[in-house]
Amino acid sequence: SLVARGHGIGVVTPGALSGSPWREAVEVVDCPGFKPQVRCWLLHRPPAGRLARPIAVFRDALAEALKGPMPLMS
Repeated sequence: SLVARGHGIGVVTPGALSGSPWREAVEVVDCPGFKPQVRCWLLHRPPAGRLARPIAVFRDALAEALKGPMPLMS
C-alpha cells in the first residue's frame, strides 16, 4: 500500500497505534472534524441454502452494530 511505502495517509485507532512497533516513526495528524464512516457489503452466492440463516443472523448483527457509536480504543 502507499501508506506502507511511506507515500500516503492511513487511519489507525489509538489502541492499535500504542501497540505498534512503528509508533515512534508515525506522524500523528490531528483532524478534529474528521468523521469516519463504515461501508459494508455482504456478498454470497445465491441460493445460500443451509447457510441462509447464519448469513441473515450475521447481516442483522452487523447492521445493528454499525448503528451505535464506534469505540476508538480496542
